[in-house]
Amino acid sequence: MVYCDRNMIYHSSVDCTNKAKTANFVLSLLDNLVDSIGEEKIIQLVTDSESSMKAVGEQLMKKRKHLFWSPCVAHCIDLMLEDIGQMKSIKDAIKQGKRITNFIYNSDKVVNLMKTYTNHRELLRPGITRFATEFIAMESLLRHSTELKRMCTSNEWQEYNSSSKRREEAAEVSDLILSERFWKKVWQVCAIMEPLVKVLKVIDQDKKTHTTHYI
Repeated sequence: MVYCDRNMIYHSSVDCTNKAKTANFVLSLLDNLVDSIGEEKIIQLVTDSESSMKAVGEQLMKKRKHLFWSPCVAHCIDLMLEDIGQMKSIKDAIKQGKRITNFIYNSDKVVNLMKTYTNHRELLRPGITRFATEFIAMESLLRHSTELKRMCTSNEWQEYNSSSKRREEAAEVSDLILSERFWKKVWQVCAIMEPLVKVLKVIDQDKKTHTTHYI
């Protein structure tokens, strides 16, 4: 992909099936790409932040003195979110949040019931990355915590989850939704991850500005 004049343009792709993604192999690909475009027309190369890519970037900068390599900011932030998500308290809270959303979205009746309480807003929405999606789900749960509490104490909730297959789990999910301890953990997850997700959204948006933001 080529970024030029604030627009992203598809340039080319390479079939790397059965190819070992070694630093030398990737370096040869990027080296040939620079030659095909014209070294004088390129200012910066951006890749993900894997160790092999870092090695390639450093080698390329040594060979082509005026080129600058940097890791993808979105990928770096996503790795940060992944590391945060592995912390036990965060991991447990996300796991409990997934249990609530999985249970709700496993039944069309319960999904429709949920939407009547959330004013037709979804709990699950796609994010820029997998870990951003997990945060968005937690943030949605927190935003609709009052509505979810009302839902799981309603007669419709009891009716729609009355089958022997769902009754026991519905009771456990209800206990989770009504647990203030759970919502405290969700709030902590959101407080920790929100700044990183905000930056991720800014750098991923289609429209860019020339304003420099110092963080």
